[in-house]
Amino acid sequence: MRYLMWTLVLAGMLLTAAAWADNPGPGPKQGPQFNPGAGPGPGPAQGPGPGGQGMDDMQRRKMEMELKAREDEIRHRQEMSRMEQEKLRSETEWRQRRNDGHHDGPGPAILLLPLYILVVNILLTVWVCKDMHEQKIGRALWVPLVLLAGMPAAILYAIARIADTRPKGEESQAKAK
Repeated sequence: MRYLMWTLVLAGMLLTAAAWADNPGPGPKQGPQFNPGAGPGPGPAQGPGPGGQGMDDMQRRKMEMELKAREDEIRHRQEMSRMEQEKLRSETEWRQRRNDGHHDGPGPAILLLPLYILVVNILLTVWVCKDMHEQKIGRALWVPLVLLAGMPAAILYAIARIADTRPKGEESQAKAK
């Protein structure tokens, strides 16, 4: 994938540079177009004479300098593109290394939540068991219910316990009859 991206980027740069080199557009002081195959001699805008050859050399040098400047600019853009891609690759590697040791997930408090719930359920079960032993009530229903359901079952037990308004003496008299 990376090689495909490089190929597309370089092809785009080269096509842009080729189109720009073929058609530079009008400039403020643009002379006749440079034609390397034309050879030395007076151009169409120059007549014969001693100054004609000097002007042609100056124009050729000017065109060569412009071509060199364009090539340098293309190299500069390619280097900047390469540096940008290297920067992105190093940032991606850094993120991967950082995430290998640490992931953005639940913190340690969330991970300890099941242990906390288990401890609370056990403590509530012990409380219900002791209370039922003091009241001399059967434990077959409430102990497993509080152990599994936790706080809601303990609240139900407390409500049922409060609703049982018979005093201890009345219970023994009711059993005796």
